[in-house]
Amino acid sequence: QRVAIARALVNDPVIILADEPTGNLDTSSGEEIMQLLMELHEKGSTIVMVTHEDEIAAYSQRVIRFLDGRIETDVLNGEGSNAEHRNQGIEHRKQEKEQRKQGNLGDIQSREDVLQADGGAS
Repeated sequence: QRVAIARALVNDPVIILADEPTGNLDTSSGEEIMQLLMELHEKGSTIVMVTHEDEIAAYSQRVIRFLDGRIETDVLNGEGSNAEHRNQGIEHRKQEKEQRKQGNLGDIQSREDVLQADGGAS
């Protein structure tokens, strides 16, 4: 994944197409990739990302969900409960990363628990 991203960034693209950028990666590596994509976006790149993971989609400003080849929902993150869900997902991943560094995941809830506590918002 990192090599593919490095190759894609050589020409300083304006638009980056990311198909499952964290697929096949452990949580820590996935977090690094998402941080890199966030930094690129902050510097002006447009990121078009495909993912099946709600936690990864939470990083985006806009989430378009498809069902049977049609748009099911089109939601701007950063508005209302979506902003809270996005921030919770990002904070949860930061906590996991810190706990992983310390070698202790016992005090951290699963992502599913966090989503359920949030009423299943995505």
